[in-house]
Amino acid sequence: MSSNTLETLFINGIDLTEWEHVGSKDDYSYEGVSIPGLQQDVYCRFIEDEEISMGIFTFRGRPAYIAWGRRSDAHCGFHTPLSAENKILGARPGCPNITPRKDNDGHVVGFILDEIEVFV
Repeated sequence: MSSNTLETLFINGIDLTEWEHVGSKDDYSYEGVSIPGLQQDVYCRFIEDEEISMGIFTFRGRPAYIAWGRRSDAHCGFHTPLSAENKILGARPGCPNITPRKDNDGHVVGFILDEIEVFV
């Protein structure tokens, strides 16, 4: 599968009918820091004889982002923020840049995605 095919995989939106749900995780951890309210649902499927995995992330029930790539790769090939209406906002290369957001007491209360989108 070409990188271009992988990048444009969700250009027309998300259709999960051909994907197998393989797991979920609540309070997803990013670089060892648990982010309460960030949930990951993982899906897999074969495309052109390659296994592709995709994580759909929601924060407190609101769409946040998708990360996907070849299952054999150590890291994401691409990711995209999602609008509140669950619309794709454009593929970006690699894994998302997640910065945990803390309150005055040091508790994680949300995160910043790619230094732009704020989820609190």
